[in-house]
Amino acid sequence: MTSSLLLLFSGIGLAILDLIGYFILGKINLNQIDLVIGMLAVLFVYAIQPFIMLKVLQMGGTVTILNLSWDCISSILVTLLGIYYFKDRVTGLKMYAVIFSIIAVFLFSIDDYYS
Repeated sequence: MTSSLLLLFSGIGLAILDLIGYFILGKINLNQIDLVIGMLAVLFVYAIQPFIMLKVLQMGGTVTILNLSWDCISSILVTLLGIYYFKDRVTGLKMYAVIFSIIAVFLFSIDDYYS
């Protein structure tokens, strides 16, 4: 697996954990999940991330690109969660930020093919 694909898939995995964490927090905020149970679940979800990051770094990933891909993918997924599930509104320059995040993820994924 190329370094870019490793970092892309790792970023997706970490972003999915972020998505789960934000989903639980949103449900806590809406009083649909008990505070203590929800916070323990979020704590567990976020406790997994350092183990994944360390494994990716041991497999040859870099801190910089892993963090950038994770942040961009997480921003996209959590934004979609907010828009489609929690009915948040994203307008103006914020919509451009989402579009640029998508472009950034695309550029990360094709880097090995053009360098």
